Amino acid sequence: MNATYLDNNCNISNKYALSKIEEIKPDYFFIAQSEEHQKTDWIKISKYLKKIGGKKIVLIGPSPQWTPSLPFIIGQKYINEYEDSINFNKNLFISKDTLTSKVIRIEKHLKNDYSGTQGILYISLIDEVCNDSVCKVFVPGSQELLLYDYGHLTSSGSILAAELINKKLN
Repeated sequence: MNATYLDNNCNISNKYALSKIEEIKPDYFFIAQSEEHQKTDWIKISKYLKKIGGKKIVLIGPSPQWTPSLPFIIGQKYINEYEDSINFNKNLFISKDTLTSKVIRIEKHLKNDYSGTQGILYISLIDEVCNDSVCKVFVPGSQELLLYDYGHLTSSGSILAAELINKKLN
């Protein structure tokens, strides 16, 4: 796929989203993207959303990301140790140092530029699932991994993220 095709699809999607936003006029806006966060003018977007009636603008940071992917890491590192049992330790953690440098740079940029920015509530998914040294691998109370590939949340991971975001809003 070429860049023009992708850009055109994004433009079509964004145009449709903006028309729906103007039609529905929601109070809350949750904005996020997968990459190139530093190229996005979040302040300009926030001002526009406020102008059309948005009361709360929430910028959500990137999900934790590992290379290779989290399922691959778990498979390589832990499945072999537990080949006699599929019920291995669901309280497993992975060192925060193993997050991709790209996602760490994005997170740092967003925190520095948008934490405490008037009109935008920045929520770090990484801070919600990682402490200073380790990150959760499984969704608490579940047998499901947080991510199903390099950076997409599983359904249980998405529910966890929504619950964490909801706590921050209340």
